[in-house]
Amino acid sequence: MERAKQEFLKELEVDPNNAGAHYVLGELARRDEKWDEAISRFSQAAKLDSNFAEAYLGWGSCLSPSRDTQTQFRLCAWRCV
Repeated sequence: MERAKQEFLKELEVDPNNAGAHYVLGELARRDEKWDEAISRFSQAAKLDSNFAEAYLGWGSCLSPSRDTQTQFRLCAWRCV
């Protein structure tokens, strides 16, 4: 994963407005439980692309006290019905 992280960091040097790169870096940080970094990356991706639903989902999953994604999906689906 470190190699992937370095590649996406290089991509951001070329295009700092690449929402997809911020999102992937957020996912990598989330998997490593680096919550502050993940929140920063997901929020930046969402700011760059307001239609990027996955970025909002990732951002929210890092803010949740349980950080249990499956439970969050169920709660979201239940509230949306």
